[in-house]
Amino acid sequence: MPPPPADRPTESTPAPDGYAGQLLGLPAAGPGSLAPFGRRLLGIFIDWLVADLVVFLFARQAFGAVEGIEVFYRLFAWIALTVLCLSVVAATFGHYVTGLQLRQVRPGFYPLQVLVRTLLLALVVFAVPSRDGRGFHDVIAGTVLVRR
Repeated sequence: MPPPPADRPTESTPAPDGYAGQLLGLPAAGPGSLAPFGRRLLGIFIDWLVADLVVFLFARQAFGAVEGIEVFYRLFAWIALTVLCLSVVAATFGHYVTGLQLRQVRPGFYPLQVLVRTLLLALVVFAVPSRDGRGFHDVIAGTVLVRR
């Protein structure tokens, strides 16, 4: 396998001036650049509100539940909406509102990458940023959230 071009850093060669997303070959700013943390946080907050609305409209008896399986209806709704939206249009409603889009970094079956990413994000721990600025859920799934 030929070595990577000298002008494009790899995982093992850190970026000299070090902006987020440089290791992935993303631009420093503008469309296609790594999504800022604030936008990601706002996007997931909006997605949780949408999932709450779905639970309220279709499973009203479970809204506000504190025990039993009904407690997880919001999580199930969020997972289902996220996987469906990301698989079809590469953005959830929260991503769309905040101007973000999901892209593949590593080749693979995109819907499976979306499912893995979403399930890991549901564990919250994997949302911690990695060395290249992505969350560990994105690193493991081979995806990146960028500005549209």
